[in-house]
Amino acid sequence: MNTQLIPTATQIVINVQDNSIVKDLRRLLSRMQGISSVCVKKNYYESREFYQDLDAAEQDIADGKGVRVNSAQELDALFS
Repeated sequence: MNTQLIPTATQIVINVQDNSIVKDLRRLLSRMQGISSVCVKKNYYESREFYQDLDAAEQDIADGKGVRVNSAQELDALFS
């Protein structure tokens, strides 16, 4: 009886802020048989950069650099 293993892609999402834990997970997963690749994607909305950008935007608004929009058409005009 012959058996054949059909490769399938599986994704595991782990939210980790500490880079040392990410490195340890990568090292551990690379030693496991059957794992061909390990990808680490950064979640911008939970990153330090997001909060720095948010603080900078709030400061711009406080400094009068913000734009007031009164309608959906005005908002669309900003991005067209």
